[in-house]
Amino acid sequence: MSNIKLTLSFIGTNFSGWQYQPNYRTVEGEIRKVLDRLYKNYCIAGCSRTDRGVHAREYIANFKVKENRIPLNKLKDILNNSLPDDISILNVEEANETFHSTKDSKEKVYIYRITSEKNPFLVNVLYYPKFNKINIDYLKEAISYFIGEYDFYTFSKKDEHRDNNENYSYICKITEADITLNKNILEIKFRGNRFLYNMVRKMVGTLIYIGENKLSPDYIKYALKKRDRSSSKQTFPARGLTLEKVIY
Repeated sequence: MSNIKLTLSFIGTNFSGWQYQPNYRTVEGEIRKVLDRLYKNYCIAGCSRTDRGVHAREYIANFKVKENRIPLNKLKDILNNSLPDDISILNVEEANETFHSTKDSKEKVYIYRITSEKNPFLVNVLYYPKFNKINIDYLKEAISYFIGEYDFYTFSKKDEHRDNNENYSYICKITEADITLNKNILEIKFRGNRFLYNMVRKMVGTLIYIGENKLSPDYIKYALKKRDRSSSKQTFPARGLTLEKVIY
């Protein structure tokens, strides 16, 4: 059995996320089209589903085949030459037979990028909100309250299946949360063991609401304890969000 690990990047603008869905364009779906021509039977997995429109700089996937007779460097070339321009295969390597890109991931790093200067060339990877001047000190204090292990129900999207499942946990551990301002681009970074659907986008939306001096920074503590989705003030669009790295 061969277990092939893929490292790839993609612009998520025209994708409905990673996971294969009939009648929708997805990253996994595009990769499957190529693998279907190369292998009779295989099993593929990805490190994260990703929301519709979210990008990835370093996404990890793996697929298993009974026997791989294609040299890995050639496989990389075949994939890159066959895949659309918004997907790039960065690396192809043989992984341990037990490696699983989803189950073995320890942490993920996300960065949300906001620009204060409208730029049509970057419209798909930066969000340009028409907000007033942002209080960076407020942002830095507010984001610090996310660090730790908390119930992030407030910052999750409504989902009746999960909400009605008594065994589903909204507990996530954020190990790093940081704000960086580089010229006109604001980067909001989170590193954690898991992220709920829409979680980062809701966290960022609430942070910017605070940064506009509409709430005090310690509102984050209140919102986490409240466990009420209406306490997350706004959900920012997917185009500013990138999965930067997966830690194993």
